Amino acid sequence: MTQILIVDHQDDIRAGIRAMLLLDPGLVVAGDLSDGLQAVPFLRTHPVDLVLMDIRMPGIDGVEATRRIRKEHPPEELRVIVLTTFDHDDIVLAALRAGANGFLSKTVSPAELVAGITEVLAGGGALSAAATAALIGHMTDSPPPVIDQELL
Repeated sequence: MTQILIVDHQDDIRAGIRAMLLLDPGLVVAGDLSDGLQAVPFLRTHPVDLVLMDIRMPGIDGVEATRRIRKEHPPEELRVIVLTTFDHDDIVLAALRAGANGFLSKTVSPAELVAGITEVLAGGGALSAAATAALIGHMTDSPPPVIDQELL
């Protein structure tokens, strides 16, 4: 059984995510919290496999909460997927730099959410189309890498 923590400041969103996760009997909601400040203390006493983290919350945002989680829980021990309605380039990059394993939109279907969770738990990553576009845009804004011609 995969233990999941939901962190979102909106009660109805947490309930909706919980309902989507019920579609997969292997996923169990170990808890749901209304702000990022509660996440690190919760994780100290309740081991989970994956956190679904909102970005915009009172207290601290999802990026800072993810950063704090990473100080105590490395990515191979605990996965974090940011699940949000905000997919601006700077937010995507900040979340991934803070240690998120994935970035999905709250508009994903239940099947897409479960597929993203499955991929991240397997050691991969999960990105919404908008997050992928943000990363591609960021990479194309950077100078191209120097390629050693001997390797080609």
